[in-house]
Amino acid sequence: MSGPYGDFHGLRTEIGDLSAVLDASGARYVFGLSAGAVIAIETALARPRITKLALFEPPLSFDGVTHGAWAPRYERKLPDRPSSRR
Repeated sequence: MSGPYGDFHGLRTEIGDLSAVLDASGARYVFGLSAGAVIAIETALARPRITKLALFEPPLSFDGVTHGAWAPRYERKLPDRPSSRR
């Protein structure tokens, strides 16, 4: 509902748009690709009802902001996995 992309668009607008889709659909799983992965991460931080994220190649810089501070927290939240020792 935010309309066509313009100078006013930014991360907050994208989070608002995704939130509107989640509210309308009741979805709790989100997939994000590239810049969409950053939008998905930031939306999930604001909306704890998102229970699963699938992310592919999130950029480290988006909308003039360098992202990545979330990475250590993300790593801690991953379930324990077997060692990849050879």
